[in-house]
Amino acid sequence: MHTQEKQESLAGGRHTVEEFLTRAPEKVHVLLIDERKTGKDLLGVLDACKEAGVRYQFVPRRKLDQLPLKNHQGFVLRLFSPGYMQTEELCQQVFQAEFQVILTLDQIQDEGNLGTLSRSLFALGGAGMVLPKNRSAPVGTLAQQAAAGALSKLAVARETNLSRFLRRAREQGLFACYAGTEQNCRSIFDVELNWPVILVLGNEEKGVRPGVAKACDIGVNIPMSRGFDSLNVAQAGAMLLMELYRRAVIA
Repeated sequence: MHTQEKQESLAGGRHTVEEFLTRAPEKVHVLLIDERKTGKDLLGVLDACKEAGVRYQFVPRRKLDQLPLKNHQGFVLRLFSPGYMQTEELCQQVFQAEFQVILTLDQIQDEGNLGTLSRSLFALGGAGMVLPKNRSAPVGTLAQQAAAGALSKLAVARETNLSRFLRRAREQGLFACYAGTEQNCRSIFDVELNWPVILVLGNEEKGVRPGVAKACDIGVNIPMSRGFDSLNVAQAGAMLLMELYRRAVIA
């Protein structure tokens, strides 16, 4: 295995990949496969991915050759070294957290935003973070750099269907709110909240998807002056987290 700076890990080679898929699938963020691969080797790896619930992508060979790995044999794992936990376990742990908040990121694409948000959450004592298994920024070098070590300590879970996760969490007594700009969204300073809270932040361009928003209890926004209505998701997330922290810990 070869390790890049800032804790992003890569592993290559068919036997190494099969070992991770069998023994430590929770550490695998995604498997990259040479798009020209065929035959029994490929079928065996794909079967192992499906059994372990690991996401995979077919990519051009040149993309794999550009990575700092030798003899990858057309298979490269991107690893999240601390490993992912189950969302059920995180929903149980939130009740014991210093700051009873789970941050859920709906298809955030920028690694820097992901890392910065995890850093803010960890600094405030939040319980952990939930990411979608698909269409999410990787927990890679840039995310680790922006997180400044937080991602190696923060509980991180992944969920295939965020809407289903939110409905399930609400049944367990968690309160879910999403950040949005729709007319039905209310100022974060005016809404009543129940604890623990799941805060959902959306994609940098499209925001929270309608189905995910519908699965939440309420939508919230940050009131702004001077006709300004746009904040970077990491900035908005930090502001919302600080208001939640003020209510939960300081007030």
